Amino acid sequence: MSETKTIHPNKLVEGPARLVVLLGPLAGLRCELAEQSTLGRSAGSALALEDSGVSRKHAEIRRRTDGAWEIEDLGSRNGTRVNGILVRRQELAVGDRIQLGPSVLLLFTDRGAVEGALIERQKFELLGRVAAGIAHDFNNVLSVLGAGTSYVRSSNAEVLADPELPGCLDDMEAAVANGARLAHRLLGFARGSRHGRSAVDASGICLEIAQMCRRAFDGSIRIELDVAPGLRVLADEGEIEQVLMNLCVNARDAMPSGGTLTLRACERMPCANTAKHLAFSGPHVVLTVEDTGFGIDPSHLPRIFETFFSTKESGSGFGVGLATVKELVTLHGGIVEVESHSGLGTVFRVYLPATQSFAPRTTAITPDAVTCRSVGGGRRILLVDDDELIRRSTGRLLTRAGFEVEALSNGTDAVRRYESDPKPALVILDLDMPGLDGLGTLAALRDIDSTVKALVVSGHRQPTQEQAVRAAGAGFLGKPFDPATLIDAVRTAMLSESLLYTDDEPTTQS
Repeated sequence: MSETKTIHPNKLVEGPARLVVLLGPLAGLRCELAEQSTLGRSAGSALALEDSGVSRKHAEIRRRTDGAWEIEDLGSRNGTRVNGILVRRQELAVGDRIQLGPSVLLLFTDRGAVEGALIERQKFELLGRVAAGIAHDFNNVLSVLGAGTSYVRSSNAEVLADPELPGCLDDMEAAVANGARLAHRLLGFARGSRHGRSAVDASGICLEIAQMCRRAFDGSIRIELDVAPGLRVLADEGEIEQVLMNLCVNARDAMPSGGTLTLRACERMPCANTAKHLAFSGPHVVLTVEDTGFGIDPSHLPRIFETFFSTKESGSGFGVGLATVKELVTLHGGIVEVESHSGLGTVFRVYLPATQSFAPRTTAITPDAVTCRSVGGGRRILLVDDDELIRRSTGRLLTRAGFEVEALSNGTDAVRRYESDPKPALVILDLDMPGLDGLGTLAALRDIDSTVKALVVSGHRQPTQEQAVRAAGAGFLGKPFDPATLIDAVRTAMLSESLLYTDDEPTTQS
């Protein structure tokens, strides 16, 4: 077999890659590839091909460290061909045709620019359609904080003995926790897909989508859950969130006068009428979104998944929601079924491949009661943040913990200050500052003192930013944070000789 690297006339895939089945039992199916995907007849394959000419584990497609994709034959009985040439290992490019055995032909391609842009546009349309409810919830958070601070400010000198004070502070703390959870979900959804399939917690996704809907939808919409615990699917987490959110928003729109939205999730074995349409065999997870709305006209049912088809009034969307649902589910080798009767409601069912192992979803942190600990020992911290309220509130917590705090509003002043003695034991830097940002400030400080210890804080939880901070040898802490998390991060940063967090350790969720 050949394993010579070929110079392809077609472009290499730099982002998400997919396979389209051209010939075989699943002809027409599209399947998005994970960083490493096995093709064959086994139930664990990314593309399970029920064909006698295909070996159980026939070939593997993987993404190399240089970003290019390649296919390797796994010692199959009938061999693997790329563009008609028998290969053992071969680099792949857009347009390559992969033949497994005598009768299965696959097209290797990518997600087109237009298609990717359409999915991204639809995601932001979706965010816009739930924005009013989200803004309402943030206003509730601000109202609780405003009322609480006003109460404490107006209390007399005996405020600490006021029996209402503990409840007031509890309410303010709960409001902060609610706001943090909401921002965590909203930012995660806005950032969207990681463009890679892995084993994810489908039960957790359903619960978080339901919580977001409860906050974003009108109170006339009753949301019910019937979600089995521990369901795992082989999927792209961000795209499954987008699928469910689309279906839930559609259900809400179908009930303008109120009604019940039910979200169900269970695990099943394939039945005769679904197995022939799936790219996988074995158990699968069924996600169901059901409403009691006005239903879909029978004449519209054949067209509901068409791009830009919509029966809604102008200005209520671009008609790409259900088209996006079908596209994303199809890329996972799954299928979408719809059942609707005019005046009686609609049921959407999404079938996705189940898997056995997964990393449970993490939930946003809920601040615990914090006991003030004098851990600072008078050590000096240089706190740099362009937000005066953040400087004051964070400085207050650090001072109470026994640290000596010097606060500055920008990176340029921080560098100038660091050039003089005495040097602080730790520098806390806001990542997103105008002018000289956190990473720029850290680089300038390293030029002065290569051993400077730093903790970088940011309200944006983008993986690339966290990686850049870690690569620069600093710790990372996300806003908002509770006092215990802040103090623990500071203590760890002061004790650390290298990165505060490594790739083998989870970052602190705040």
